[in-house]
Amino acid sequence: MNLKISVALASYNGAEYIREQLDSLNAQSYLPYELIITDDGSTDDTLETVNQFIKSALFKVSVIQNEERLGWKDNFLKAASLCSGDLIAFCDQDDLWLPNKLEIMSKEFTNPNVMLATHTLTVCDSKLKPIAIQDQGSKKLNYCRHCIKPILLTLV
Repeated sequence: MNLKISVALASYNGAEYIREQLDSLNAQSYLPYELIITDDGSTDDTLETVNQFIKSALFKVSVIQNEERLGWKDNFLKAASLCSGDLIAFCDQDDLWLPNKLEIMSKEFTNPNVMLATHTLTVCDSKLKPIAIQDQGSKKLNYCRHCIKPILLTLV
């Protein structure tokens, strides 16, 4: 299966951690098809960091600066609406993905009945020391069979 996976990243004043996350996307064993970043008016060095990353990105990166603040929910929805891949993986600016995340998650979609895949995640402190495990409550989700695109859910 050769799926095109779009990554939707909503940014806002994330300069402190965003480069590590971008590098972890570049280190994926199954590279994203594209990365769509919608920035919600950052006033720190977020956009400068992103523009530096673009020079070494192994996939297409598009950066859209919102004309007015949307807030985190609508900023994520805007990023997702601009994705053109077969699947969408949501990405927080302060995440750090394991190198085989997209490879493992994409395999779930070899079953044609799968429309959504979730996973557990490790919550870490600023020094990457694990402090909690979250299952994201996937057993409690009501599944939508009429989604426009399948989603790899990666919310914290």
